[in-house]
Amino acid sequence: MAAHSHSRRPGPADEAGHRRALVVAVAVVSAAVLVGLVLLWPARPSTVRLGSAEVAHGTVTATRLQDCAVAQRSCTVVVTVRVTDGPDRGRDTQLTFLPGATDPKLEVGEHIRMGRQGSGAGAVYAFADVERRGPLLLLAAVFVIVVLVTGRLRGLAAMLGLAIAGAGLVWFVLPALLAGESPTLVALVGGAAITLAVLPLAHGVSVRTGAALIGTLAGMAIAALLAAVSVSALRFTGTSNEEGTMLQLLGSRSSVSGLLLCGAVIGAIGVLNDVTVTQASAVFELAAADPAASRRRVFSAAMRIGRDHIASTVYSLVFAYAGSALPLLLLFVITGQSVGDVLTGDALGPEIAAGLIGAIALVLVVPLTTFTAVLLISNRRLRPSASDVAQYAD
Repeated sequence: MAAHSHSRRPGPADEAGHRRALVVAVAVVSAAVLVGLVLLWPARPSTVRLGSAEVAHGTVTATRLQDCAVAQRSCTVVVTVRVTDGPDRGRDTQLTFLPGATDPKLEVGEHIRMGRQGSGAGAVYAFADVERRGPLLLLAAVFVIVVLVTGRLRGLAAMLGLAIAGAGLVWFVLPALLAGESPTLVALVGGAAITLAVLPLAHGVSVRTGAALIGTLAGMAIAALLAAVSVSALRFTGTSNEEGTMLQLLGSRSSVSGLLLCGAVIGAIGVLNDVTVTQASAVFELAAADPAASRRRVFSAAMRIGRDHIASTVYSLVFAYAGSALPLLLLFVITGQSVGDVLTGDALGPEIAAGLIGAIALVLVVPLTTFTAVLLISNRRLRPSASDVAQYAD
């Protein structure tokens, strides 16, 4: 007697149901995000300024050493700067530095930013920073050109998505945090809004984009939950962080722990998008390569790809955080602190916690996104739809 299976293969009705469920889920999330944006959107936050200093720009015209021959006195570096904007435009002012670590080593012709107090003959100028806007804009222009030439329409969509993400952070996330709104809600609503706008724009409106979208949103929720639990348990104070301390002194309504929570969620969005889009694409490409493959077989093959992606992305996260904290690590080594104290301290601990939260969310979204994408594969023909083919044709 021939063996036969009683398991039922998903049919067209199941496929249509899964895709309807995807559309409903995206619609519900979009509506919830829209309501969240309306409720959390802050009025323009009040700004606090230290003193009456204003920003002025200038160009270094001369540098010289002074007082080197006077007994028991160190040399001073005197820098002459021509003010290039504001009410004192065209006027020369002098900045004085002590040689050593605090000397910015300014050169003739270099453009700088200064703080200005007062006006007219009584105006006092102080060095603030080197003006590096030009080189950064040039680097940004090279980045845009490379992306557009290589990515073409996809590159243009990516640039537009990046602009939308930046606008979301500047116009919603930061003002809402300054206004004292819940960091958890701000992170989830802001991150979901950015994801809902960026993913379809960069990758097109398709079933595979929908699967990636569901995976990314789920990963953000996981990251928010982990961040809320971790921040509460780890009790970071932020006292060793100059930015956190300054925000508290300036009257910010956001707690340091809340900012850490929001930062962990926002920081995970990019890597989550990368992983979920890759996994959804892997599922559809594997299905197209073998139309006779079962959903179980496609899932297993996609998970093998996902495990490789997990391995590479996890150590990429570690190196990224280690690189950003390198000066701090060197400072701790010089002061002779133990490795355990450094890693668990209030200065480096939040970075490690954020990295671990992002890594956990990343690992969990791989099977979730893969399973979601597998459910959305056409049972009658496992080849990509016309929209999916067109998505990668430009």
